[in-house]
Amino acid sequence: MKIAFAVLFCLFSPVANAQATKLKPFNFETVTLSNSDFTLGSGQTYSLDLQGWHHVAKLFIQAEGYYSDATFEVVVNGDTKGTVRVPGRDPSYVVTVGEVTNSIQFRQISGGNAHIRSVLAVETAFGLPITVPVAHPFGLPSANSVTEFAKAAIGIVNAYEPIITSENFSTYLLPIKVVAGRAFVMGDAHGELSQRAWESLNELEKQIEFADEYIKTTFIDENTFDLAVALESLKERLKDVLH
Repeated sequence: MKIAFAVLFCLFSPVANAQATKLKPFNFETVTLSNSDFTLGSGQTYSLDLQGWHHVAKLFIQAEGYYSDATFEVVVNGDTKGTVRVPGRDPSYVVTVGEVTNSIQFRQISGGNAHIRSVLAVETAFGLPITVPVAHPFGLPSANSVTEFAKAAIGIVNAYEPIITSENFSTYLLPIKVVAGRAFVMGDAHGELSQRAWESLNELEKQIEFADEYIKTTFIDENTFDLAVALESLKERLKDVLH
């Protein structure tokens, strides 16, 4: 494992004297989102601002079609989380999210108008809004820093998977891999000067920050110590270049 992570430690210096912390339970609550009564016309997209960063576990959506059936998508951080087809009247729909985000998009894709009557979110407030740099920061370790950060995150998460419980992996680390995958795509497709690429790194930093308390508990296991150091170091490097 130490050999496998030699490259990572060249890019991301270790955290000294790291101490494990007791993992706190999530304080999730179910809330009705503001401005969640709206209508989607043909091909329209509506963005629901969460007023800050939140980890959203799932959404309960009440919706109906006007005059005919309608279909819309629920999109979070550029990823479609669910496709909902609504007739004239129907019960609530549940969409699983499981990510840190500051907005949710609803996009009509076929049929008539869709009236979303309300959206409830199972969520926990998380962190503060973050800013996106408009210029490339100096002193980064590669020609395309966005893809390098993304690849590093994916490699660390992959190494964690066989040595931690499936529940902890799914809750804390798999979302990091998903967000890192999107960051790699943005960096590879648009280059590191793209604002969309840097926004994806902001999302990656927030996702790692959400899992921070769990990551720190893995310092106490010799099988995961190097991985915890690498992931915490990656998070700190992201903070350095993003803020």
